[in-house]
Amino acid sequence: MGGNRLDVSGNFGKPGDKLSWSIDAPNLQVVGAGLSGAVRARGSFAGEIHRPAITFTLAASRLTAGGFHAGAIDAKGELALQMQAPLRLTAHASGLRHDAVLVNDLKLQVQGTSTQHELTAALRAPKLDASLSASGGLDQNWQWRGRVNALEAAGRFALRLAAPAQLSVGPGLLEIEGLQAIALGGQLGPASLRIARDGLATRGSFTALPLRALLAFAPATTIEARDAMLGAQWNFTVNQTLAGDAALRLEKGDITLKTEPKLALGLQQFRVALKAAHHQIEASGEARSARLGTVTARARTRVEPRANGWVLPRGAPLEGDLQADIQSLSWARAFFTQVDVLDGRAHARLKLGGTLGKPAIAGEAAADQLQARVLEHGLHFTNGMLRATFDGSAVKLVRYALTAGEGRIEGEGVADLADGLRSLSVQLRATRARMVSTPQLNVVLSGSAQAGLRERKLAIDGKFRIDEGRYDLGHERRPELGDDVVIVGKPGAPAPAARAAGVLLDVVIELNDRFTVRGRGLDALLGGSLRATTRNGVLQALGTIHAVRGEFSAFGEPLAIERGRLNFTGPLTNPGLDIRAGREIRTVQVGVEATVSLQRPIVTLVSDPVMSDTERLGWLVLGYDPQTAGAAQLAVLQAAALTLNRNQNTPIQRQLAEGLGLDHFGFTRAHDGAIGVLALGKRITERLSVRLEQSIGGTAASILKVDYLLSPRWRFEGSAGAQNAADILFSWRFD
Repeated sequence: MGGNRLDVSGNFGKPGDKLSWSIDAPNLQVVGAGLSGAVRARGSFAGEIHRPAITFTLAASRLTAGGFHAGAIDAKGELALQMQAPLRLTAHASGLRHDAVLVNDLKLQVQGTSTQHELTAALRAPKLDASLSASGGLDQNWQWRGRVNALEAAGRFALRLAAPAQLSVGPGLLEIEGLQAIALGGQLGPASLRIARDGLATRGSFTALPLRALLAFAPATTIEARDAMLGAQWNFTVNQTLAGDAALRLEKGDITLKTEPKLALGLQQFRVALKAAHHQIEASGEARSARLGTVTARARTRVEPRANGWVLPRGAPLEGDLQADIQSLSWARAFFTQVDVLDGRAHARLKLGGTLGKPAIAGEAAADQLQARVLEHGLHFTNGMLRATFDGSAVKLVRYALTAGEGRIEGEGVADLADGLRSLSVQLRATRARMVSTPQLNVVLSGSAQAGLRERKLAIDGKFRIDEGRYDLGHERRPELGDDVVIVGKPGAPAPAARAAGVLLDVVIELNDRFTVRGRGLDALLGGSLRATTRNGVLQALGTIHAVRGEFSAFGEPLAIERGRLNFTGPLTNPGLDIRAGREIRTVQVGVEATVSLQRPIVTLVSDPVMSDTERLGWLVLGYDPQTAGAAQLAVLQAAALTLNRNQNTPIQRQLAEGLGLDHFGFTRAHDGAIGVLALGKRITERLSVRLEQSIGGTAASILKVDYLLSPRWRFEGSAGAQNAADILFSWRFD
């Protein structure tokens, strides 16, 4: 078939029979069934079916069968189930892979007879290098019984056999007796294991097991255990009944949490245990620490046998208790890495009841001296307390309170945990609570809110007023990358619309004429109110924020804010603008006005009486009619124009040039590098351009420059005044 060939000749089944076979399959993929690669093999079957004599040789390359792959396999062997029949087997395989399991190299060698032979094996895989030496033989039931003389594994699963162990393996049987080894740095055994068709039985012990060896298998952990040693013992039988016990304990050492600074728990005792008898299973645990306190727990339920093993049914009754006296909650910082300070005391007395599917909890829990601080966000709460009671599936938050600055946050609530979180109602009341306190932002507010469940989402409704608020914009705008710049390894810029996924928000915030914004030339007191809601997961806002009073500094001049409003009628990030700030100079009023929206602002110069933008800018910057300005004042006006129109399409300097009938109006550097040369330029014809440069400050000097194009390659340049010169230039362009 497709170049593949199978040859079979002879007989098999009776004494004296011999069946020979050979396979030459260089193209297995044509066979189908997920096969590919090449196989060459030959061998024979002789004797009776229940006592066969087998010989074979095998060579395979690039072999794939279902999820199994082998780069290369070479094997040959001779096997018979007769007393003292020769047994020889050598095999070498490389590039073995099944799903995520990879074996780089595997070697196996067996020498002797079927009933007494020596076996050696070596395996090399990623993070594992193992070798095995054993002696034994096959019995009439094709079960191998013997002794493992040496077993050693280096790498992630470090193990070394300390004494020979008895091993029996065959159809439906795996039995190990007298197993003693150094495993993961600890002492394993003596231990035994028996897996047969009638069930499982195992017993043994583990001592001086370094906890750090177990933590190495965890992808990420907040625990550090340099000197902690564990011990364990077990004795279980699993067949028609489940019976036995197991225990794990801390023998010596301590556990350190990777907080900043690191926190040693000071463990004096740690133990967990499991017992099973008469279809009942009970788990218990105890931890005692001089620093943290004491926690004890116990739970009991029923297990049931099923076709695929023992299971914990959801309807099994649950009974147990939990007692905790925690002197410090500082250890919890290991699980909240963004929190800089977290501490407090807590105690609980709880009883477990109900079933595994619907547990019921009764009792009470309390916490005192709670404190938390997040420096990055300016959150700092102290002197907190909490009282809660449990009654079946209901949790009642009798009272909670926190000190926030000079104010207070307090409230109560209730939740129903039957079949998950079915209902929730939590109230919050703030009285002059300092919610945020950073060098940039400070907010003290009062009000109330309620959190609950609506449409299977967390819903928050509330109303707050600001008693004290300040926001510092800073003195200078820091350079920022554009929205189209992506830094590899860093999340991209957030979407323009602020999102509050999974939360239904409806909160009103009144600024109460108490919120001050300062920085970047702005100093204003704000008032108004804002209603923040969520619609389709997008944060929306409705309301108006206005300037009660204030001023804005532009071009070094203070401008009084005459009208300042942010009108919110949609996404929170894009309010409408209606802002005007200006100054009055004798009979002239000039200023700036910003309209449309925050994301698409339009900034214009305004005045009363009406005048051109050039005149408005002159009045705004110079404080008098720009038509009477000198050269130095024009330099100031030029700098202001560049600043004002950095983001507009037509710069002011261009508008000034057009107003004067020129092609160029600007400033350049003098020959000594100082800025202070006013340049006026005019193109007379297509070939002739004239430029006047007038120095400002110091020794006044004027230069008239002429540029005349004689031909496409020849040009004349000349200057007269403070510098007299003439040049004829030739240009030649080439690729």
